[in-house]
Amino acid sequence: REAVVSTQSTGKVKRLKHSKRVLSFYEKNFGFRRPFNILVDGTFTMAALKGRVDILLQVTKYFGGEISVATTHCALRECFTLGPKLSGAHKILKKFKRHKCGHENASLDASAVSPQ
Repeated sequence: REAVVSTQSTGKVKRLKHSKRVLSFYEKNFGFRRPFNILVDGTFTMAALKGRVDILLQVTKYFGGEISVATTHCALRECFTLGPKLSGAHKILKKFKRHKCGHENASLDASAVSPQ
């Protein structure tokens, strides 16, 4: 018997192979090493919330191993400043560890609140 492979599973395999190839390139050429440090902001977190995506689970799968997810005080301040539209993203961001961004003023990202 021949195994029937659905197009969905071959798409996932291609995506994983491509991500491994890209990560390998960055490890070899730019000195990236595991565990990768992933920095997330309010816009990314809001998109993950809308898509009902578990950030830690999916990013860990994509990077194929141990990762460290962090956010910045500016990203938290941005979510808080933009109000109730990003309150869910703000709650999620508060769970991650904080990384110092090295500047005083936070710029507000208008794409986070643009209607879609």
